[in-house]
Amino acid sequence: MDDFEREQERLKTLFVEVSTTSEGESESDEDEVEVDFVEERSVDSNSVQDLDEVEGNDFIDNNDPIFIGKDGVTKWKKHSAPNKNIKTRSENIIKKILPGVPRNLRHLKTPLDIWNTFFSDEFLNTIVTCTNQKIEVVSEKFVRDIDHKTTDVPEIKALFGLLYLASVGRANLI
Repeated sequence: MDDFEREQERLKTLFVEVSTTSEGESESDEDEVEVDFVEERSVDSNSVQDLDEVEGNDFIDNNDPIFIGKDGVTKWKKHSAPNKNIKTRSENIIKKILPGVPRNLRHLKTPLDIWNTFFSDEFLNTIVTCTNQKIEVVSEKFVRDIDHKTTDVPEIKALFGLLYLASVGRANLI
């Protein structure tokens, strides 16, 4: 029996106890003075924050099954139902997307044309420029010129092609 079922059983027994004691009460019991227990607390920022947290939890229905967080305070609903009174924002609505190539890319026929849409010449030139700058910084550590050569666009394209083929062949443990 999980926590939820145990809690339900406990609440049922409490309900039965309350209903049996309320049936047994007479009118003379109602004349008795009720005693309230008052707890005095100093006002500090924590108590104000606790009051704000209690007021913020008005949306939690006591009849809904909930999980209690590890901190003992946080309540999570087991079954969430969306509020039907709130309109969904237009940017959160997923429109039906048809499978296939988008209209603006249907004229591309070769894999190289498609690859060039993702990696433009400007983008590749930026990669080459930044790579060459890094090579110049690292080249100060090497004595021989063969250890540090600058790169160019065809070499970067070849590198990307090899990485792509390695991932297709499931050799992506690099």
